[in-house]
Amino acid sequence: MTSDEKKAAVPGDPASPEVRSVKLADLTPSPGGEALPTNIAPLMDISLRVSVVLGETRMVLGELLKLGVGSVVELDRAAGDPIDILVNERLYARGELVAVGESFGVRITEIVGSAKPAVAG
Repeated sequence: MTSDEKKAAVPGDPASPEVRSVKLADLTPSPGGEALPTNIAPLMDISLRVSVVLGETRMVLGELLKLGVGSVVELDRAAGDPIDILVNERLYARGELVAVGESFGVRITEIVGSAKPAVAG
């Protein structure tokens, strides 16, 4: 460790991180159902982008321009393989394609564990 790294944080110094303790609400469900902690309520109206990925493929521009009505595009997954559910472009869950009336839906079959975010620096 260098002598600069050993320096204690100086209050008011923009280079010093502010460290505070935070008390979080208990997340155990209540007997009458799953009540949300009061401190999470403001987050419930935040919009997130949810994408469902059936599969992917790569093609050159010439192939793309030849596509038309009735063209079949081969994907990198077989029929019946799990479908990826992305939230803000990060893998959140996997599921299976289902028909809901005349629309399609996804039945979630697996919630993917979050990986530790990379530490910048």
